[in-house]
Amino acid sequence: MKTSFSDKSQWGILEYLFRIYPRTMSELEICREFGPISNKGLVANIRQLISDGSVEQKAIVKIMGRNTVSPDGLKLTRDGTRLVRKSLRNN
Repeated sequence: MKTSFSDKSQWGILEYLFRIYPRTMSELEICREFGPISNKGLVANIRQLISDGSVEQKAIVKIMGRNTVSPDGLKLTRDGTRLVRKSLRNN
């Protein structure tokens, strides 16, 4: 399975997290909106958002040796919130 980064997918994650703030997503909600929590593409996109400083470091955890999205940890950082707010204001 190819692991790919998608700016569109990453932006969709950021916008969704901004829209539901301060609530976190449930596992079911993540699966419905973005796919399975252990999907390599989703994990790669969230890792990139962590690297960019837009999403909390604890958004990815290891479960039985596999990188997985943590519903409780998937939150915007202060910088991520500013980025989305600024972008939405400019549109």
